[in-house]
Amino acid sequence: MEELTILGLSYIKKDQSTDYQYHSLLDDEVLILEGTGSYVLGEEEKQFMEGDTIHIPAGTPYRFRADRDTVMWSGVVTKGELVKLIDEIRK
Repeated sequence: MEELTILGLSYIKKDQSTDYQYHSLLDDEVLILEGTGSYVLGEEEKQFMEGDTIHIPAGTPYRFRADRDTVMWSGVVTKGELVKLIDEIRK
């Protein structure tokens, strides 16, 4: 398994949503650390719970919504993806 790098820690409170966002250069893996809710990925809505990992392809709009609890998650990328991003920035 390739080493993972944590890029951020985020949370939303019960009944809150994030704005739509996307990452243009990198795929993203989101690990749900706490809570339950739903997310929209592209045009598809799905449910998530603590312990789920959500793959977000580069360029795909997404957002999260907390249902009954505060939701906390971490965005992670592989070391290879992080190196790819740094290479793109340096161009």
